[in-house]
Amino acid sequence: MPVKLWQRDSQGKYTSRVVTVWDRPLGGEEYRAQAEELDQRLDDVLDDALARLESVKNVDANIRFKRIWCVGRSVRESGILHLTALRTERRALLWRAMAWKCWLGTRHDFKVGSDPETRWRTLRSSAQPETKNKKGGVRDLFETGFWLQQQELADAVFTFGGRVSNVREIDSRTSINSPAMRTALNSWLKALPAEHRELAHRSSNFEKIAKNLRARWPDRGFGAARRPEHQEPEELLDEVHEVLDPLVMKITER
Repeated sequence: MPVKLWQRDSQGKYTSRVVTVWDRPLGGEEYRAQAEELDQRLDDVLDDALARLESVKNVDANIRFKRIWCVGRSVRESGILHLTALRTERRALLWRAMAWKCWLGTRHDFKVGSDPETRWRTLRSSAQPETKNKKGGVRDLFETGFWLQQQELADAVFTFGGRVSNVREIDSRTSINSPAMRTALNSWLKALPAEHRELAHRSSNFEKIAKNLRARWPDRGFGAARRPEHQEPEELLDEVHEVLDPLVMKITER
């Protein structure tokens, strides 16, 4: 997957190089035409995400939550992942290219002396791209947002309380990050009184919810072959109640 990777040196000079999934030292200049086409398509994706974010400004959720959902949905609806060059490749390089475009504000036809697209910075964190988090992690928020947008925004906000930290608790546990589990979790939360649901959405409590679910559906070892997506929806929801009802009782007793 060739992408056009924009960068800026210590003297403020903007440059771009074509990078493939192998990130070869000599680059991938032979794929420049494909990379330029993709770079232009990414301008439209980011503009659409900005417009989408403006349209949901009144939704009661953390701004980080809304912006990663908007970027993820804009990527999906653009059809960009169906390009021949992207079908069999990892998405990480695409997120890398998008992150640098947001950080630098470089449209595909950016020229020295022109004004950067500063609005794009609002679509990601303030950290410079490829800066590792405190745990040394490299998972990009754009990948999390692409996963999150599998639910409509209202359902996603309800499921995770509008908190990115809660999203990552489920997304990072591969045995429970299927749409089937999110649907069941959403239904379980709807059955709770509002005050209990608010407690369940607190980060420390939601982490316990995720851990308890993974304990029932482990991603390795004994029982790992049994996944939520293999169960009937009613059966899965009953089991989620069995796992989480005792936990929420403990949470609400405090």
